[in-house]
Amino acid sequence: MDEMVIVGCRLPHGLVLQLQEKSFNQEPVMGGGSRKVEVWNKVGPAVTLKGWATPIDRAPTTLIVNGFAVTRVNAEFMKEWMKQNALHPAVTSDNIIVMASTDEIKAETEGRKKEIVGFEPHDPKNVIPEFKRQNVESAAAA
Repeated sequence: MDEMVIVGCRLPHGLVLQLQEKSFNQEPVMGGGSRKVEVWNKVGPAVTLKGWATPIDRAPTTLIVNGFAVTRVNAEFMKEWMKQNALHPAVTSDNIIVMASTDEIKAETEGRKKEIVGFEPHDPKNVIPEFKRQNVESAAAA
C-alpha cells in the first residue's frame, strides 16, 4: 500500500498538481533552420488539492484546519512535485504545506489563524485602503 501524506492548502480554489518530464524539441527560427528547446511535458495522473472556499448556502465538504483545506496525497508524488515546484509562489509563501498527519498541520498552523494572505473574503464594513473611494481632480479640469 502506498504511503500517504496530508497536504494543507490555504488557497480558496485549491490547486491541480501534475508531474512533468523534461524533453527537447526542435523549434523553427526566423530565416530558416531550427534550434533545440527544452520542453516540459505532463506525465501521470493529476492530483487535485481541495480549497477552503464553499458556496455560502452549503456546509464545507472537506476538513478545514486553521484555514487550510486538508487533502490526502501519495507521498512519492508529493515529494517529487515539491522538488519540481520548489519556487512556486504557493510553496514559497507556505500556502501549501505537507505533513504526516492532520495533528501536525494543526500544530504548525495554530499561530497563523489571523495571518492575511490576500485570499480572504471581502469585508464591506472594513474596506482596505486601496479600495476606498478617492476624489482626484484632473489636471485638465483646472
